[in-house]
Amino acid sequence: MKKYNLKAAITSALKRTWRNYPERKQALLAARDPLNKKHVRCAMCFLSVHEKLAHVDHFQPVVGVAGFLNWDELISRLFVDKSQYQILCESCHSEKTRFEREAQRMYRQSMKPKKEPKRAKKKT
Repeated sequence: MKKYNLKAAITSALKRTWRNYPERKQALLAARDPLNKKHVRCAMCFLSVHEKLAHVDHFQPVVGVAGFLNWDELISRLFVDKSQYQILCESCHSEKTRFEREAQRMYRQSMKPKKEPKRAKKKT
């Protein structure tokens, strides 16, 4: 029998709840394109994209460079004021996410203990 991943299940439930969070919806409304009510403006490239293709992004990453710390921090970073969100198109969101993941990877590497170089054996 496959082991149940409780952390993944809770995280997924929180993200589903976040999709209906009023502050998130207000951020989408605030980014509406005045010329086309079904479109929003990307905060990075300023392109007008259909609302369904836009990403509501947190200015501060939900999971910081140190990774998952605790549930309280995850929840406080996920459910923030509408001013802490930005609306991004798919390509800008992908670029920002790639940058954040690279920062996490570099942080994890910096936290690994350094291996000492092997010393050459002395010939006797």
